[in-house]
Amino acid sequence: MKAKLFTLLAVAGLICFALSSCGNDNKDDSSGGGDGNGGVAGLRVDQTEITCSLTAATTFKIVANADATWELKYTSHRLNVTPTSGTGPATISVTCSDPGYREVGGQVRIYLTGKVGTENVATQVLVNLPEPDNNAPSAPTKAIYPEDGATDVPLGLRFAWNDAVDPDDDKITYILEYSTDQQNWTKITRDTRNSTEGIKSAGYAEANKCFTPGTKYYWRVTSWDMFGAQSDPSQIFSFTTTEATDSWKDGEARLYQNNANGSEKAFTLIVTGDGFTAADMVPGGNWDIFSTRAIEGLFNYVEPYKTYRQYLRVWRVAAISNESGCSRKTGGTSTPCHTLRDTKFGTMLDDGGSSAWCGLYSKYESGFPFERQPGKSLEDMVDFLYQSLPAGTIDLSEKSADDPQQFAILCIINEPHYGGLVNYDPDCKYTMGFVCASPTPAGSMQGFENVVVHEIGGHAIGHLADCYTRNSTITQAKVQATLNWQKLGWYQNVSVVNNKTDCPWNFFFNAPEYDMYYSCVGMFEGARSHNKGIWRSEQISCMNDNRFYFDAPSRYSIVKQLKAAAGEEMVWSEFVNRDYDRLNANTGTRSTFIPYNTGIDLPEPVLIPKKR
Repeated sequence: MKAKLFTLLAVAGLICFALSSCGNDNKDDSSGGGDGNGGVAGLRVDQTEITCSLTAATTFKIVANADATWELKYTSHRLNVTPTSGTGPATISVTCSDPGYREVGGQVRIYLTGKVGTENVATQVLVNLPEPDNNAPSAPTKAIYPEDGATDVPLGLRFAWNDAVDPDDDKITYILEYSTDQQNWTKITRDTRNSTEGIKSAGYAEANKCFTPGTKYYWRVTSWDMFGAQSDPSQIFSFTTTEATDSWKDGEARLYQNNANGSEKAFTLIVTGDGFTAADMVPGGNWDIFSTRAIEGLFNYVEPYKTYRQYLRVWRVAAISNESGCSRKTGGTSTPCHTLRDTKFGTMLDDGGSSAWCGLYSKYESGFPFERQPGKSLEDMVDFLYQSLPAGTIDLSEKSADDPQQFAILCIINEPHYGGLVNYDPDCKYTMGFVCASPTPAGSMQGFENVVVHEIGGHAIGHLADCYTRNSTITQAKVQATLNWQKLGWYQNVSVVNNKTDCPWNFFFNAPEYDMYYSCVGMFEGARSHNKGIWRSEQISCMNDNRFYFDAPSRYSIVKQLKAAAGEEMVWSEFVNRDYDRLNANTGTRSTFIPYNTGIDLPEPVLIPKKR
């Protein structure tokens, strides 16, 4: 009796697993039952592992008694298995389709469940998927930062290079080596930021490390593709660091990276800070550390920014405050501050237990300036940056509805607190984001890099809506507000109608790649801090809990923004080919547990009032 109960539980577990899987074609899920020998005497398979081909069918046999009944289930859309059910012995034909896009073969399983007399049977066949012919990538050919032969290079440890070229257009990761004598090389083969092999974008930095002053360095980069083929090392580049150990000056602007996508135009990210004193401005000081962490966190933790890094131009602008931190208040817009700090921009945070608001107000806000607040505005900060950066970096002219957004601002508030906010100027089409220097490690909801990815990657650049869910129904006023945001080109990852035809991501459902790659895209109720009356495009995403994963329609929106800023058209097939999270089963990002604080949502983006 116990043996039968155990077998029944194994069968149920296999069926539930097969039905609940979300189209992971590449991962070998080792969970599942079976006796490990292909079944029992009256119902078994003659092979427990097969290898598929793109050109011919592969077969295995079900060896069974005449009265044995059986059924086959599988979750890979690349497989076609016939027949899938029957009675008695059978020959099973397995064919594998060409996915149409490059991907690592991997392994999937075919699950057999059946009955011999009164005995339930469960076993499985491991299927090795074929891989395409492959060519090794070339090495990077250009040193972006430091440039080859550069002198007086600042001391922060940082490298950037052009994207390597892969003949098959495969995803590429990198190995970086640097040396002072070309004999002893420091080799970076593992990305310590997210504990994975290889550097994920065409750049690397360590926020808390510096080069030695007045020293000549040599460096080179090797690329390898997702099938494991490596290039030879690149040519050896060199640079010499500055002798000086001077601190950043107030208003000093330094180009962190230029775009390298071949376009004259590029989306520009401007990073500044508030509450950083002169003591924070030394090489390797708090300003260097937090600004580097923010930038590299965006480019190295999450797609599509890892792949599309070369589409962004990034500036850092130092702002020196007389006092560290920021002013604090508890309550709404006009609430007086209970703690005032003398900082460059006068940023504030709301330290109420249920608020994560931080930032500034517009001078066009009704009643501004407010009593016992610093009295500095968003516009004051923008004017400071406008004066500090090269002419033309910030364009404050009014834009038409068809003009793309060209720049975003991130202000890091030097206060150890969980908080973030994005403001949007719909007239001049730019965003201003604020993120506090949260002490929580990266990889949790309140981690500094996680908030940067959510606020800047999600809101400021991607124009995405929050997808927090709380136990309430969205109001009609908020439904209308959602539609108004969508008229501005924002919030394409949520829908106020539960309809696959009319939702903003409807084209995913009709795409030929939907079953293969995007089957986790659907209609999931709950977004914008409500769990009724509004729908999001995937079950989980960065906009739910700040994890390092954007759902597929959000990735599409982000890439569309970056391409529009570069003057490029969005092409669906190109998006899919470079959408390296497209299998919707990235175990390092999508399905990783994120500690979720159910009490605090980051505030939603704020529209800057019309100028008066």
